[in-house]
Amino acid sequence: MLHQRPSDRWLIDAWDLRYGFPSSQRILVVEHDGYLARAIAYQLEHVGYEVLVCGYACEAQEMIEQVGLPHGAVVDLSSSDQAGDGLCQWVNAFSDIPTIALMPSDVSEARLQSIRAYTDAWLCKPFEPCHLTRRVQWLMHELGDSKLPSAPLVQVDEAFAVDFVHQWILLCGRKIPLSPPETKLMHILMRRSGCVVSTAFLAGRLDRSRNCNGAAEEAVHAVLQSLQQKLEAVQPGMCYIHAVPPSGYRFSQSESGGSRRNMQGVRRGGTN
Repeated sequence: MLHQRPSDRWLIDAWDLRYGFPSSQRILVVEHDGYLARAIAYQLEHVGYEVLVCGYACEAQEMIEQVGLPHGAVVDLSSSDQAGDGLCQWVNAFSDIPTIALMPSDVSEARLQSIRAYTDAWLCKPFEPCHLTRRVQWLMHELGDSKLPSAPLVQVDEAFAVDFVHQWILLCGRKIPLSPPETKLMHILMRRSGCVVSTAFLAGRLDRSRNCNGAAEEAVHAVLQSLQQKLEAVQPGMCYIHAVPPSGYRFSQSESGGSRRNMQGVRRGGTN
């Protein structure tokens, strides 16, 4: 990992807190060139983002497993071992993180087509860090400013918490394993908690490589029905995912759940 910057010191302190993760949005930067990584981090911090920098994809995956998903990511995909691609594919399987790829200047059109399944935008090197910052700001706004805290465990209320990275829900003290599609749709809806998300948008984000059609939307309905059945099996009548015909779905706290509160990040090992 690159040398620690002052803005990263909260990572050390976070493990001693039950709540208190930064309220600003967190961007993960994966770039092996230390000078470029620091320049990117400086520009992103200047406009108000928290920035985590990793030199390699394996370090980034380990960090995500420890501290939770970031709100967005900038990942270098120019290495020959394609480790960055593997990281993006892993994250994209169970979550919806706005991701910008950094590509070599001689990248082929076929290569750009292939990364569209797990990235949202790309920039070719060399580039000005301020240009990347503007692209990050645009993408984060375009895909909806996340309402989720960035933490290992996201607690919605006293009864319900989610670990996106390890793909399970804690409901009324019971651990419910989730499939990657179930986790991803939950992440999309919780990022926009309280807002109606169209079925077409959900289908397009669930599988970016497919055209959004009737079959893709039916897949969304099937996954969300399966997820709701898992929740109902543990606690009948407790509903967090609400169908809003004909528009789509909305995530909101259950009226029959515990005391209502804003979603908070929780240190692993506790839910209150």
